Amino acid sequence: MGADDLEELLARALRVLVDYIDEREDTFTADDDVRALEEVAAVLHEVSPASRDRLRTLLGPKLSFEVGLSE
Repeated sequence: MGADDLEELLARALRVLVDYIDEREDTFTADDDVRALEEVAAVLHEVSPASRDRLRTLLGPKLSFEVGLSE
């Protein structure tokens, strides 16, 4: 991902989450929900080093920490 691809990255992460919600059935478990969130986090980790600070700002400190983008 290049420095200018942050919007594309965020859109892809949102698509992963929306697709999961659309496909979620009553039989899904908390583990399934965690796996979906891990997929979103994996997409966000593709952010370029040049855009990492901007992504952290957009997500805020709590969510940045929860998806492993900050300590």
